[in-house]
Amino acid sequence: MNAAITIIIMIAIGAAIGGVTNSLAIRMLFRPYKPIYVGSVRLPFTPGLIPKRRNELAGQLGRVVTDHLLTPEGLQTKIRSDMFSRQLNEWVTLEMKEYLYSEKSLSDYVEKWTGLKDSRGFLRETLRETLDIKWEEAKHRHADTPIKELLPSGAVHQSELITKELTQVIMVKAGDYFRSSAGKQQLALLLERFLEGKGSMVNFFGTMIGNDRLVDRIQPEVLRFFEDPGTEKMISGLLQQERKALFEKPASSAFAYVDSRAAVDYIVETVDKHVPVMERLEQPLKDWAPLTR
Repeated sequence: MNAAITIIIMIAIGAAIGGVTNSLAIRMLFRPYKPIYVGSVRLPFTPGLIPKRRNELAGQLGRVVTDHLLTPEGLQTKIRSDMFSRQLNEWVTLEMKEYLYSEKSLSDYVEKWTGLKDSRGFLRETLRETLDIKWEEAKHRHADTPIKELLPSGAVHQSELITKELTQVIMVKAGDYFRSSAGKQQLALLLERFLEGKGSMVNFFGTMIGNDRLVDRIQPEVLRFFEDPGTEKMISGLLQQERKALFEKPASSAFAYVDSRAAVDYIVETVDKHVPVMERLEQPLKDWAPLTR
């Protein structure tokens, strides 16, 4: 009986000693976290072994992870595997379906993620502010630049061709007008005003001859004037001269005739009405998604 009690006591004492020493050893591995000083003398075994060598341990663990666990070759093999591709595809499909077939609109999600309540209005105002800034920058940057240098490539040559065509149109339309009854009446009116301003003698002479007869004599001369190649050349030269003078003017002279506010408003309204994204911002996302899931 005494022997059994002695064995039990020895086991208890051994267990107590082992438990205390193990607890102390484990505590000394992790604690204390910082060195403890008595005056200028640091107490031994402070800090604990792991806090003392944490930088070395962190480096060793990092090398173990990068050299043996997460190697580039291992990641490439994992990413290129069929199972990973299938799982990624299933996950993306599941997540996208949750949004694509939602009753909420893109504006709702923008408000949820950013707190912005009016996405469409925000885009409109952002576009308006951007256009205003760019317009003011262009006005200052190109104020002294000749107009012709701001035109697209080939525009100057195209304007020359248009001027020639305009000259031909003027010649034809003027001839048709003075050949018509309205043109004849206009000639009679011009002749009457001319005679009124030349004194009584000339006016009397015109009355004796008759305005109608004078108009009948003047009308063919006017028509020959507009049918003469020399007249076409003269008008074309005048128009080309004005065209060149216009293109040589600084761009600031043209900016004065541009209503930038109206132009910007027109662009913003056009984008808002005709760019699909602007309209679909407020549509449920399920209306964007395919009909079949």
